[in-house]
Amino acid sequence: MNPWRTLLVPMVAMCLGCTRHVSEAQLFMPRKTPTLSDRIQRTNIEIPLPEGGALRGWFLKRGEGFPTVIYFYGNGDRLFNAYQRLCLLSERLAMNVICVDYRGYGTSDGTPGLRSLAGDAVRIWDGTSALRKESPTMVYGFSIGTVAAIHLAAQRPLTGLILQAPISSAQDVIPSWSRLAPWYVRPFLRLKPCAEVAAMHPFPVEEMGQVNSPLLVIHGTADETVPLSSGRKIFDAAASPKKAWCEVPNAHHNDLDLDGEPAKSALTTFLSTLHKN
Repeated sequence: MNPWRTLLVPMVAMCLGCTRHVSEAQLFMPRKTPTLSDRIQRTNIEIPLPEGGALRGWFLKRGEGFPTVIYFYGNGDRLFNAYQRLCLLSERLAMNVICVDYRGYGTSDGTPGLRSLAGDAVRIWDGTSALRKESPTMVYGFSIGTVAAIHLAAQRPLTGLILQAPISSAQDVIPSWSRLAPWYVRPFLRLKPCAEVAAMHPFPVEEMGQVNSPLLVIHGTADETVPLSSGRKIFDAAASPKKAWCEVPNAHHNDLDLDGEPAKSALTTFLSTLHKN
């Protein structure tokens, strides 16, 4: 006999014998959205790929004379979903924003890959020079986007570099994903990068020795996807003469609030330092 049936039958009987009234308030599940500024103008951009096809993204123009930030989002995201965040980022940082979908993401052509992710970061920088008009340009990378941001910072002079939950190497990050599995699987699960991924050099932490731009690293202490130790390795390896570390207590990978403390103060201080230079 199915043991679940012995539990299911009385549970169904209990539900059938119990009437509950649903109120009007329970019919709705509202979600509030902040008002987006009408000062921000969105323009489509397209950057050709050497093998054909293109990377596609947006240029969010805050106004003439504003500095620019190139934003590299996290894995599983895409430009269309990130629009509200990009507008708020433009408002918060008082900057024009450039964001381009990775290969195979959103409207961009191609197949995703770690090497192409890093190489395309430089392609995006060079391909948007006319839009930036030699304005001060900062780069912001989140999660897997930090792989692109770090490579770009090692190849081009940036006004500043912000890394949120940066990845130091595949070896440092992939084993921690075991903690995301159900509790009953964790004792038996061991994750590690395949030989091909493990052999991909240079790792982001190795490239940080070539990064001389002012640097801010923001990382949540409860991040299960990219461990705090990964962010610390990136920070310690940076050659930047000006660098700041912001540790956000109890923040996970996807719920770190940039408008909350201490991240807000760290961003404000970092940006004010850049404006003085």
